[in-house]
Amino acid sequence: MALSAAVALGLYNLWGWWKGVRRVGAIAAHLLLGVGGAEALVVALHNSGLADDDPTHRTAIRALLLLAAAIFTGLGAPLLRRSGYANLALAAHVGAGLAGFFLALTLGT
Repeated sequence: MALSAAVALGLYNLWGWWKGVRRVGAIAAHLLLGVGGAEALVVALHNSGLADDDPTHRTAIRALLLLAAAIFTGLGAPLLRRSGYANLALAAHVGAGLAGFFLALTLGT
């Protein structure tokens, strides 16, 4: 649920970015929901009791790695604003975040 809300807020923030508007409150909520969703996936994986070689366990690890990459590139994008690489970091953030989200969605089936 938190990851779905983070994706929705991310799309809202992306729309604002295209219009040249920066919504600090929506960005903060996006950050908190994204980190909270990733943490919830970590807790669910830890409490699942799956073996390390189970395909569901490996898929969850891959989803978490992509979500971690999304978190770090999202946090790094404002730091790269003056160097001109902020747009590249945001593109990596969107790609890794969506890939991690859709991979996490496959765990529920």
